[in-house]
Amino acid sequence: KLQELPLPMQKMVIAMSYIPNALDASILKKIMHGEEFCMEEEGEVTTLLQEASNEGMIIYSVENQTYNIAHDRIRQASREFMAIEERDDLLIRISQVLSTVRQTSQSEWCLYVAVDNLNSIPPEKTDQGDLAKLNFQASKLAQKRGAATRENELLRRGQKCLERSEIHWKEYEFTLHIYNAAIVSEYSLGVCILV
Repeated sequence: KLQELPLPMQKMVIAMSYIPNALDASILKKIMHGEEFCMEEEGEVTTLLQEASNEGMIIYSVENQTYNIAHDRIRQASREFMAIEERDDLLIRISQVLSTVRQTSQSEWCLYVAVDNLNSIPPEKTDQGDLAKLNFQASKLAQKRGAATRENELLRRGQKCLERSEIHWKEYEFTLHIYNAAIVSEYSLGVCILV
């Protein structure tokens, strides 16, 4: 069914498939803005959202005034519809927008989604030092929420990014913080290495 949709609607549904949370039109407009999507007005995105909703691809929550993919099968098919090179570029774009939105609106989910998307693409396509810092920030949010396993996962990913980056040991304080946090995190999970 995705193939039968107009190209702008296909691109919008594909972009939405990489964001597990409900979105309002303003966030989607920021993602869809630019020459790749050829959309300049929020009204254009709203019209596309209504049409995609009529097609059964997305659902609209009147209560929250947000949109989300209607079904996980649509999400899965949308993700498989795009070439890997295009997908990586889209994930970078989505992550940039969500990082900006998170800074202005304090929506924690934006950071989690941005980090997950950036962690899923090849390391050479991202600034690994910046990604290490994003993983560290997200791990602190996970810690506040009591999500110890998620915190540890993000810290480990951050360490790998840090090791691949140019800032490893150049930013000594940050490197020390992430390694110490990982040790504390693993200890709290019961992972003890006896020497």
